[in-house]
Amino acid sequence: MKLQNYLEKTNSQTFQKLGSFEKVEETLIAFANSKGGEIFLELQSNNLAEVLKSKNEIYKILQDKFSFLFVITEILWEGDSFALLLTVSEAQSKPVYLRSKGILAGSFTRFNDENRLLTTIEQEILAIETSGKSFDSLPLLSAKTSDLDFSFLEKMLPKDLQINLFLSKQTLCEQFGLIQNNGIPIPTVAGILLLGKETQSFAELKNAFTEVKKGKQNLSFTGNLIEQIIKISLEAEQWFKNPSIKNAFLVLLQNAVLHRDYTKQTPIKIELNENSFKICSPGFLPFGVELESKNSKKIPRNEKIYYFFKVLGNTLVTNDKTFLEQTTLMKSYFDGNFVVECELKEAVKTEKLYAKTENNLVNFAVSEKDQKVGKNEPLLDENELLPRQKEALLFFNESNQLLTRKSYQEKFKVSQKTANLDLVKLEQLQVITRFGKARSVHYKINKN
Repeated sequence: MKLQNYLEKTNSQTFQKLGSFEKVEETLIAFANSKGGEIFLELQSNNLAEVLKSKNEIYKILQDKFSFLFVITEILWEGDSFALLLTVSEAQSKPVYLRSKGILAGSFTRFNDENRLLTTIEQEILAIETSGKSFDSLPLLSAKTSDLDFSFLEKMLPKDLQINLFLSKQTLCEQFGLIQNNGIPIPTVAGILLLGKETQSFAELKNAFTEVKKGKQNLSFTGNLIEQIIKISLEAEQWFKNPSIKNAFLVLLQNAVLHRDYTKQTPIKIELNENSFKICSPGFLPFGVELESKNSKKIPRNEKIYYFFKVLGNTLVTNDKTFLEQTTLMKSYFDGNFVVECELKEAVKTEKLYAKTENNLVNFAVSEKDQKVGKNEPLLDENELLPRQKEALLFFNESNQLLTRKSYQEKFKVSQKTANLDLVKLEQLQVITRFGKARSVHYKINKN
């Protein structure tokens, strides 16, 4: 890239223009503590000897203080103009400190297009993440195994795993990192957050709850994380009429619970409207995760909590992601929090939702503009379903048997391929909703 192109570039998360050596050191650290980047140092002199002298000064700084960083230095010139370009790679060991300013005062990171000092807690968390230990994996020394309610573990386990489970619940919790056992079993932070009987009674987790504001109504949902998600999910059925905005809320709620910063003493705060909501989650995104990049290296902040939900198939909320096409998402940072705002698209707001309760089939009618068959006619005709699909809806709704591909296959004596095709069609028509992943996939019949 030519020198002129760099002159025209604006500062960003991965690019910083400097006019002097004053902030070179802290910018090197800031890039090394984040995702790396380029420092463009514009030189006032047009004398090549002076330029080479400046480059040697940079080499001296790197050798004396930052020998552990990987930095490439280049000279750029165009006509009589010269500049230095420093390409900084992300450091493998973090946090990177500025020795001249002291360990606690001199660690920087990138925030949008500027450098900022890491707080003491952020330095600790960053060091933990770099060493492979997340905050939620640490033992909570004031807790005992009697503080855990193992019934919440059963709520998360798929039915087939519950039946064939040979491990004790305590051993299973040790496998998930919810209990640390070095002779004496002690619950970890993740254990109390996920299975705690009185999670907020621990001083470290007193603000690990969720506040919801709906109009003039203010609600607080306490208890462990599983308990909070279940309570809020039940309320969401009443809060939202449109299934797309409801599904968006449930998915983003669970993301907030999984990835918020539990070292910050503030709750998750949610504001609700009929067709929109805002979730304010304490803390910035985990280090290595960028706001807009889909290809960034994702490092879960709460490793044990994330792993727990991932292995058990995220069974607490829907995995239906069709809401992405029908909603608008806005992400931002505000006052040390990560904020997600979600609103139903205008075209979707005009849709009219019809529910036909007969045979538990859900029928939808779209807006007059998009309809081809006439105003307020159901999008799904009951006659489009095969007899066995209608029978399945009745049977699995009235019985306590779980609707899975295997149970559908055994009930109607059909092949695996046929069972999959039948269930996919019911899911596409929004008659059933899919939950779980891999072997834990199951379906629930929509009753609205």
